[in-house]
Amino acid sequence: MTVFDKPAFSPAEQVDKLRARGLRIDDESRVLHHLANVSYYRLSAYTRPFYIPDDAEHCFQSGVAFEDIFSLYVFDRELRLLLLDAIERLVVALRAQITNTLAEHHGPHGYLEPSVFDTRYRHDWLLNKLDQAVKEREVETFLAHYRAKYVGAPPQPPSGWP
Repeated sequence: MTVFDKPAFSPAEQVDKLRARGLRIDDESRVLHHLANVSYYRLSAYTRPFYIPDDAEHCFQSGVAFEDIFSLYVFDRELRLLLLDAIERLVVALRAQITNTLAEHHGPHGYLEPSVFDTRYRHDWLLNKLDQAVKEREVETFLAHYRAKYVGAPPQPPSGWP
């Protein structure tokens, strides 16, 4: 087992360490800003493609600048955001299709009926999760309106509501 004995470095010391490993730093104040706001450790994952292969000291290939590393970080961040946006749209569309189909075939409160689901599905788990979600947060405006207007209806809103 290896004992962790690395000291903490200030952003200025981190800049010195990167320079000593051969990284070109054109605008030190910009690098200090990024180290302070993104962090050395987050950015360190993006330094690896720029190392001299098999170099134990993690020295950088000739001509590599901090901007090369930061550009890779920005690309990764933007790609991640694009993917998360696409995933969110797919999830919303899938939920809409499920709730619309469920409501069309089994009524607006069909999801409250265990017989609608496969016997292997734990319907009681769904109802508990819904009850728990309502108890854990303030009742949203749409739910308060629904409950006030439709007093005799189930306390859970019809499927497809926000």
